[in-house]
Amino acid sequence: MNHGNNEEITDNAGVDTTETGGAGGETGGAGGLLRVGKAAGYVVLTGVACLAISSIVLLAAAYGIMQFGPGGIMSDVRAGKPAPDFEVQTLDGGTIRLEDYEGQLIALNFWATWCPPCVQELPLLDEAQERHADAGLAVIAMNAGQTRKHVTAFLQNRDLEDLPVAMDPGREVYDAYGIVGLPTTVWIDRQGNVHAVEIGGLTQEVIDRYVAEMLEAEESG
Repeated sequence: MNHGNNEEITDNAGVDTTETGGAGGETGGAGGLLRVGKAAGYVVLTGVACLAISSIVLLAAAYGIMQFGPGGIMSDVRAGKPAPDFEVQTLDGGTIRLEDYEGQLIALNFWATWCPPCVQELPLLDEAQERHADAGLAVIAMNAGQTRKHVTAFLQNRDLEDLPVAMDPGREVYDAYGIVGLPTTVWIDRQGNVHAVEIGGLTQEVIDRYVAEMLEAEESG
């Protein structure tokens, strides 16, 4: 009989232990959920902080480009400043300098064949040079880092053989003008001073507007 009672006690104790363990398991489970919740919160907060830092870095970089890039208030290549002179070879093997174009309105366009907006605006610049011939507009399409053979084939395939192309294989002119993105067009007046800098693709309307602005500036000056 005592043996039976012992078994009963043992069984009851077993049941009690199981129930306690169950409760403990639930508590442990709740604690686990709480710990996971905190960890997830830390991950979210860390992600938000990283995103904020990345945004600040990007804004700072954009601000630096706007201030120190071509056309920026801290750049030497901005409106009213003399455009840096250069001497480079043309696609056909000749040599040109910026000073050779004194007395003309100049669209100095920095471009590359891998740049879609550049490819789109090249025919517009080619056509604009003819349309504004009476105003004395000269286009210089400055290519950097690409071979003469590649550029020649590229222009032939697009019927742009007459486009005045200059080669800057060492990127000296690009660096002198502080180019940070393609396409970039530096508009230069007849005295060799920068009139404006356009970063991004050109349209016919934009080209005509810059030519009109430079002509108007001459008349008012």
